[in-house]
Amino acid sequence: MLTGKNKKQFEEWLNRNYYGKEEFYNDPLACQWGVIQDYADSIGKALMVYRVSIPNGWHIVFGDTTLYVKKESIDEARKAAIKAFDEIVNRE
Repeated sequence: MLTGKNKKQFEEWLNRNYYGKEEFYNDPLACQWGVIQDYADSIGKALMVYRVSIPNGWHIVFGDTTLYVKKESIDEARKAAIKAFDEIVNRE
C-alpha cells in the first residue's frame, strides 16, 4: 500500500502512535484507512475521499490537491487515494 520513504515514515509513526505494523496490516481496509488519514494529517496532508454526483465518481483530496476518480466502491476510491498520496509523499 505505502512504499519507499513514506512507508518507513508511516511505520515509525504507527509504532509511536498506535500499535505494531503487524496488527495494522491485518486490519480491514476500512480500519487501515482511518489510521492512514491520521498519519497524513500528522504530516500536514489532510486525506479525504468523498462521492460526487457523477455515477461512480469520487473526489480524492489531500493537502491542496484534489483528484477525480471513477471507481465502483469506496474501497477502490480509498486505494486510489492511498496510491496517489504515497506517490506525492515519496516525491517530496
